[in-house]
Amino acid sequence: MFVIVLCGTIIGMTLLGRLTPSLEWFVIFYLLAAFAGSIIAVLLSTMTTKYLPADVLGRAEGILDVMTGIPRIVGPLAIPLLADAYGPEAVLIAMAASVVVSILFLCSQRRTLASPG
Repeated sequence: MFVIVLCGTIIGMTLLGRLTPSLEWFVIFYLLAAFAGSIIAVLLSTMTTKYLPADVLGRAEGILDVMTGIPRIVGPLAIPLLADAYGPEAVLIAMAASVVVSILFLCSQRRTLASPG
């Protein structure tokens, strides 16, 4: 779980890459995001197959694919609308907020899973 939160944080930090004035830092941040995203994809698939029973595995993989695919479809459609209406800063703020909400959710789930009973 720590690795997923760490990779999510790295992806969130790539928001800073969008604000850098140099192309070199921009590329470095995006390479970090791609690397972290690949790790997250492998870890989520591994955790799904390791911790879920075989009779729900297909359904869980489908839900996971849908939940990771929706942002890939909605994002490119919503980002230009948000930028046109409120400016590019609003896009960065919305992306940062989604990262913070995701990290907080993961941390709350860790406490829920770690509690006995």
